[in-house]
Amino acid sequence: MDRAADQLTLDRVQKFRTGQHMEAPDLAVVGRLCDHVADTGLEPTAYIAKCFDTHDIVFLGEFGRIAQAGRLLQELVPTLVDAGVWTLGVEWLLAEDQALIDRLLAAEDFDPTLAATLVFHWGMRHAAVFQEYVDVLEAAWHANQRLDSNAPAFKVLALDYDLDYSSVTDSADLLQPEAWPHLRSRGPAGRAMADRVHSELLSSRRRALISCSTTHALTHHRRAAHPDFDRIDVDVVNGRVLGLGNHVFGWRADRVTTVLLHQPLPGPAGYGADLVFAADGLLDLVFARPDGPKYPVGFDVSSGPFASLRCTTAHDEPLFGGWTNGYIFLDSVSDMLAPTPCFTPIDAEHIEEARRRVLPGALRSDDISVDVMRGAIETQATVAELVWRTVGI
Repeated sequence: MDRAADQLTLDRVQKFRTGQHMEAPDLAVVGRLCDHVADTGLEPTAYIAKCFDTHDIVFLGEFGRIAQAGRLLQELVPTLVDAGVWTLGVEWLLAEDQALIDRLLAAEDFDPTLAATLVFHWGMRHAAVFQEYVDVLEAAWHANQRLDSNAPAFKVLALDYDLDYSSVTDSADLLQPEAWPHLRSRGPAGRAMADRVHSELLSSRRRALISCSTTHALTHHRRAAHPDFDRIDVDVVNGRVLGLGNHVFGWRADRVTTVLLHQPLPGPAGYGADLVFAADGLLDLVFARPDGPKYPVGFDVSSGPFASLRCTTAHDEPLFGGWTNGYIFLDSVSDMLAPTPCFTPIDAEHIEEARRRVLPGALRSDDISVDVMRGAIETQATVAELVWRTVGI
């Protein structure tokens, strides 16, 4: 815990709430929130393991790629094995690569180049090719190396499918909404990934942790679509985003749950801060207090004092307990760290493939070099960290 960062958070939350013309926090409410975490909170890996006592599928939702989240996933792999959970489903690998993933995890020696290539196949669309995900695959490989010969193999299940790049021109800007009906030739990602969860997990009652974006981690809550944040690659029905977790919840509501990593919420469209503090800053305030709970920590929010907290400054205004069942506070907003760029697959041999897979039109030109493409990945990592510095501003 970084007390300097905590003081910065206290100052930012106070400034945010003052700017929103909100009253001073009720200290009795803050005290009850602190007590709830202190009395019920668990170390994050232990908290996730506990979720499997009552659920088959646990969705772990991430707002944006950060180093802390990647490290948590690595730590979770042996925890899952110890809990008898043999599958980690991930949004950030392609179903078309499943045979290669299985081969990687069963090999006598870990192949970091193949692992990086698999991460590249999905991540390059967003210039998000990061070492933390390669390390998750290595953690899964290590888990299989340690297993008894009679135990099931630990599996990393790829959920998303590859985009249909052949349906768009080589120089098209794929960040435009009109491109996505062509790119998603097999239908919305949420439905396709849900079908994969059904066939690979639900039909055989296999348990799994699923790592994905918050859009696809939400189960009982369908968030209101945002005109700026939800322009591409989302399935909007009656003004609400329909993601992977929503589909699965519709099939097996009693056996699935959502746990979110600490994150901000989109602010109101057209005015104010682009990103606002969850629960109007009260959650960040709890952990930034000098006498606040220690973190990282996971805890339930579907009941108790967190459940009724409102998010009045956000575009979508769910009650906290109506948004998610569980929450993991990893770190203060000021200490969220950039993921580590992985440049292994970005070389002269693969630059044409990188140009084809990346979404921004400016990077799809034939004259984009290896150095420029690597710079785009590095910039994306930096932006992922800097976004946290804008929360509430």
